Amino acid sequence: SLWFFRNAVRQGVRFDIIGLSYYPEWHGSLSDLSSTLNTLAAEFGRPVLVAEVAYPWKHDTHWDGRPGLAFPLTPAGQESFLREVRSIVERVPGGLGAGLVYWHPESIQARGVQAWLGGSCALFDDQGRLLPAASVLRSSP
Repeated sequence: SLWFFRNAVRQGVRFDIIGLSYYPEWHGSLSDLSSTLNTLAAEFGRPVLVAEVAYPWKHDTHWDGRPGLAFPLTPAGQESFLREVRSIVERVPGGLGAGLVYWHPESIQARGVQAWLGGSCALFDDQGRLLPAASVLRSSP
């Protein structure tokens, strides 16, 4: 991330916020996320936003053997993960944590329609009921 934004600045790219994706299977631990957000905010003095984040609430074969899944693949695990991400954003120094955006919350299974990762990362269960993790987003930073 530092390499990218340092090069963007050298090329004269103007920006007023930094948005990053965060998926633990690809981007590392929650500690890595915290370090990245804090470092970018400090170096560039811009708000940082987790612009894309999701976590499974149920099993899908996609998750078999994937790294970084430190929370259970349950509604409670999904909620705990999202609370941790929110807390990390809220603790970015200087009040520069701008918030988070959940990726594809409506991706639920429907007859005859393929849902992203079998609906495992939606914020709704298989019957369309809102999952507890959605409460984390109600008053996001």
